[in-house]
Amino acid sequence: LPDLTIKKLTELFTYPLCDGARPNCEQAWDTRLGLSAPWDAIWKSLGTPLSDPTEEKQWRKLVHRATFVHNRTDDKDPATIRCRLCRQHEESMLHIIRCTAAKNYWDKVKWFYRNVLDEPMPARFVEAIILNLQNRRELISETARAFLRHAYGAFYTAFTWVDTLGVPFSPLH
Repeated sequence: LPDLTIKKLTELFTYPLCDGARPNCEQAWDTRLGLSAPWDAIWKSLGTPLSDPTEEKQWRKLVHRATFVHNRTDDKDPATIRCRLCRQHEESMLHIIRCTAAKNYWDKVKWFYRNVLDEPMPARFVEAIILNLQNRRELISETARAFLRHAYGAFYTAFTWVDTLGVPFSPLH
């Protein structure tokens, strides 16, 4: 009985249903980012002593490709799927990280990452935000993972307020 954890029970109940198939988000991110990510390491990294599932909620949605963005609607009208921040490009999970309207925020995150956390800069910062990768084979440190997961959660809150509260994007709220 002490070995019965939520993780173990989830595996026991879901394995027969999925027959060992990998989550489709893995292939989707690999395709969009042009890589073959170390998914087993990424999944094992969920939750850190510096964060909890509530703190990581939005980042987990991002990894699972469950974040709501405008191009995920049935309505494919170009005006409807336009990015709520820049109003120029199709809004997708990858675009919101790369969006020029969010660049100032991500530049501040990079500055903190490098100068306060004193972490080595990842090869591709977009991949560090989305999958917590230092390079194509290794994860960033646990401290850096907790920070980027928090930073993405703060970003997502400000990002959604554009639609839900009608306020301009500002991660400083």
